[in-house]
Amino acid sequence: MVENPSSKNPILVLMGMVMDAMGIVMGEAMGRAATSLAKLADTAREELPSTMAAIRLSGMEISDLTLELSDLR
Repeated sequence: MVENPSSKNPILVLMGMVMDAMGIVMGEAMGRAATSLAKLADTAREELPSTMAAIRLSGMEISDLTLELSDLR
């Protein structure tokens, strides 16, 4: 019968338990990060078109103002 080498060495058993706990914690953290990223993507998808339209309008207004100011010279 082949024995598991970690069953004889308590340090290896402890290291295995620590690695398992770290895996659980990291899995939960990655899940929260994925949820946050999904929410950010949804917000960007909703807000970006109107923001870009406002930026375009501001650019056109700046161009118009520049032309009007150059006409004053």
